[in-house]
Amino acid sequence: MDDKALLASYGYELLSRDVMLKKRGEPFEGLIRRSVKMGLTHHHFVIVDPESDDQGFMIWGDDENILLKDAIDALSLRPIRSLRKI
Repeated sequence: MDDKALLASYGYELLSRDVMLKKRGEPFEGLIRRSVKMGLTHHHFVIVDPESDDQGFMIWGDDENILLKDAIDALSLRPIRSLRKI
């Protein structure tokens, strides 16, 4: 599982700035307003939790790979093992 898939398995999304700024509906419109107000939209990528509210999780960065690795480390994300009966 690559880093992007690992992040997605926990419900987070890695988006480019352009994709993020085109999102509509909640929580994205609130997250976009907050990003603009805080001066974060000069960064190239963002990781968001689309299940959160407009005050939810969001981290911006310029290097996709570094942002993924830092988020995975900070959130202590590990692959989720499936519970299959053998």
